[in-house]
This record gives sequence, C-alpha cells and structure tokens, in this order.
Amino acid sequence: MRIQILPRSTGSNKDFYKFCVAFFVIIYVFLWLSRPGVDNGLIVKLENYEEPFEPKSMVLLNNTTENNTTELHGKDFPDSKAPEFTKHWCRQRRERLDWKAMLSPCVNKIGWNSSRDKANATDPNTSIISLWDIRPLAFYTANITLDFHFMQWLQGSSSGLVFIIGNAQGKYQRHLEVDGNRDYLQAPLWDGSPVEITVPPASDDEYLRGISNTDCDVKCSFMWDGYGRWVQNKWKPYFKDPHQKHEARTQKRNIMGLWRLCHVFFAHSLMQRKLCRDIFKRCNFSYNWIYPVNKFTAAKRDNDNFDYDNERVLQSFRRIVHDPQMDEKSAIIVNFGLHFVESTNFTNYKRLIDGLVRVLTDEEKDLISNVTRRKFRGTVIWKTTTAINKEKASNINLGHKRFMTQQRILLYNAYATAQMCRAGFYVLDVFPITDSYPQGTGTHGAHGPVKNDIVHYSNLAFRPAEELLEEYFDGK
Repeated sequence: MRIQILPRSTGSNKDFYKFCVAFFVIIYVFLWLSRPGVDNGLIVKLENYEEPFEPKSMVLLNNTTENNTTELHGKDFPDSKAPEFTKHWCRQRRERLDWKAMLSPCVNKIGWNSSRDKANATDPNTSIISLWDIRPLAFYTANITLDFHFMQWLQGSSSGLVFIIGNAQGKYQRHLEVDGNRDYLQAPLWDGSPVEITVPPASDDEYLRGISNTDCDVKCSFMWDGYGRWVQNKWKPYFKDPHQKHEARTQKRNIMGLWRLCHVFFAHSLMQRKLCRDIFKRCNFSYNWIYPVNKFTAAKRDNDNFDYDNERVLQSFRRIVHDPQMDEKSAIIVNFGLHFVESTNFTNYKRLIDGLVRVLTDEEKDLISNVTRRKFRGTVIWKTTTAINKEKASNINLGHKRFMTQQRILLYNAYATAQMCRAGFYVLDVFPITDSYPQGTGTHGAHGPVKNDIVHYSNLAFRPAEELLEEYFDGK
C-alpha cells in the first residue's frame, strides 16, 4: 500500500462535506456502470468529475503511472496478470535510484526560508481518500497516519541546514524558525478511525516464478534484491537471489575495512562473525559521525567556528583506502548516512558522494610495469542508510532533529546508490529490511528495549545481510 499526502486547508470543512456528497454519488454511479468488474477492487479516477477538481488533500493508495512499464516476454510470464504485476515490481526497484523524480514535485519549494501557507497546511481530519487501487490478496484494517505537511518533509535539502552553527560535527544546530515548529504531524487520519479494505484473493502466484528473469532495466550490481518480509522474526525475501560470489579462496583474505557504518552494532557484529575471524585476516572499523570520533562524550561537547569541510571527510577516507596493506585481496564496506542526513544539506551531500567515487576510482601508474591501474584495487561495497522510526522520539518536533526524516533518507540513499551503481561498485541495500523490521528501532539494548531510540536496531535485523556477506566472500 502506498500513501501520498497533499495539503488541505483546515478551514474548508463546509466545502469538504459538499465534496463528500458528490464523491459518494460518483462512486455509486461508477459501481452501477462497472458491476462486472467490482470484484477486483474499487478504482475512482479524477477524470470522472464533470467539474475541474483541484485536489488539496487526499490519500492515494497504490497510485501509479502508466508510462513506467517494462517490456516482458510471454515465455517468462505465462499469466496475463504478470505484466501489470511486474510493472509495479519494477517501479519500486527503479525508484530507489531515481533521486530526480523524488525532487521533482518540490522544485524550488524545499528551502526552509520559502514561504509556507500555514492556512492550507495538512489537516488529518479534513483529508480524504480519493483513489483506491486494490490488488488481490486478503483483508486489511489499516490505521493511516500523516507525518509531515506536504513539501515540508524535504525542506532543508538545499538550504536551511547551517553546519557552522552546530558543534564541531555539525550536530545540535539551533534554528529559531525551526524550534517548536509543529510541521511534523504524526497524526492519525480521521482521529484514528480504522480504514477497512477488502482485497479479493489472488488466483495464483505463478507469475512470481518468472519475476527474477527481468532486471527492470536497472543497471546495478546489487548484492541482493533487498525486498521481502519478516515472518516470525525470520527474513523471507520475495525471491531467492542467485547471489554473486567472490572467487573461491584458498587462504584468508587480507583486510576488511568497515568505514562509516552508521550502525556501530552492525560493524561490531561482523567483527565477531566468520567474516572477520576466518575469511579475512582482520577487520578494521572506523567510527565517524561527520568526521572521525574517538570519544563519544568529547565529540558531543567539541565546538569550533568552522563550516562543513568536504575535503576533510574525503582526506580521512583516503588514508584508509590508500593504505599499502589494502590490496586487491581487501574489501571495504562504506556508508555515509544518518549523520549527513541530519547535519548537511543535499547539495553538500552530492558533492561528498561524487568525491567519494573519485577517491575510489583514482588511478596511478605502476613504476615497474608502467601499467595504469586504480590506487584501490579491492572490493567496494556501498551499504545504504537504514530506515528510522521518528515516531518513537520523546519529542518529535525537537528543532535540531528536524531534518532527520525518512523521506530525506530515501533521497540521500537514491543519489548515493545511483552514483555507486554508475561507478560499478556493489550495493548492499538494507533500507527495506530495516524499514520492515517488526520490532523497529531501540531493540539493540542488552537489557530490553531502549526507549526513544529512533535509529538503532537489534543485530537480528542485519543477520541476513551478514550471512550474505559471508557467503559472497567465502566464495564457496
């Protein structure tokens, strides 16, 4: 189910009720005219309105565009439903790289200083569900929550974040216009009234068998598809990937570099597993926020008057990958994630990712063989940034956490993933597996759940990814 929110004025109740009357009349006419097809769900399209309709606030369930179709071969998909199913399957996979499409609805509207029409801010109680597109499966009862006012989930991407006013790591930025702002709603639709959705049962799943035969026109070295569901605390991928494997090893590999993994628990878990104890001679872990962190408490209190320094970030990375011990038998898993979403704007983040790709593709001429080759010849794996549970925060409108949003994570992920794919590096996408983890964040504590933690997961959430890495580098 996909939900999209558009703003509606809180002062339009009268017009809202008038519209509801017209809306249900149209639904009745539609159902009468399309009686044979109602078993496949209810679809109401805006083109059915005689008068021009300007949507101010609505919830769209699985609203998709028709020009996003992948060419399929009949031999791969025996069921006639397959092309429609695969169109949406591929749409989802292309979206995780299409950062331009994510930005397009909000062009010139993402700067924090842009004028905001508070009178037309999203109101959960006057919003409507204007389109249903229900696919066969089962029966749902859903409580729908609206998180941000329209456009404001992305604000701060090009301006609004001022690194220098935070501490030395760009954290705890205080913005007078942000502190106390209530644009993060986290409010239930219609005061929490459940929305009941009847979904016709699927006839069969035969078309799922051929889904792996299409790459959805996505040119990228994903280590796995990444999508699936959790069943009784076990990860079940939608289909079993034919995992890529490193060449078979006859001895231990050299060094595994764990760089800027935003989840220190993931790195610590890897260091206790076969990957670091047997497959590689050793694993080096580098803990960073924006810049390297030696002592957690000291880093929080450290202040300076410097703005964000992109070159400083890249220089610390060069020292790792250009270490003579990091040879072709080495590997590095890298992520520039949540700390950058929180503290840097999107313009600076794009510069950083572009610079990172240049560092990893820098070349040099060997003085003995006179052959030009990359300075770092090991395996590069880009790990995407994990999902967050912002609703678990003790103060969901805390000013210096304002720009830590799920939508900005998706945007930053999309740009970074697209560039890593273009450079030919491997990508380990862990956003879906964390976003769907049933227990969510705050589950890493040794003595039970950690209240108000919006970013840290139990090691169980990453175990499938850890096993994937071991299978790949073991080469068996």
